[in-house]
Amino acid sequence: IGVSNFATASAFAKCGAVGTISAVNPDIVDENGEVVAQHINSKNRLERHKEMLENAIKGTISQIKRARDLVGKNGVIHINDLWEMGGTEHLLNEVL
Repeated sequence: IGVSNFATASAFAKCGAVGTISAVNPDIVDENGEVVAQHINSKNRLERHKEMLENAIKGTISQIKRARDLVGKNGVIHINDLWEMGGTEHLLNEVL
């Protein structure tokens, strides 16, 4: 639903709480916080899943960068992912 994003995460972090960004199909955002369109071009299920995972990695990284820009180095930013989606370990390794 797009609620746990850079905007809410940075707002919570600025108040001393932990800001959470969803790593489940997050929007890819540019340096201005504008959403960048995502496209899935593969035809088979495995390749589509790989594309979605790569978009999730890009989106998560862009969301974290944007939140960090807004809150600074002292705010705590957390990511949330669904293990059941598959690819969580790969996503976390790439994001870190």
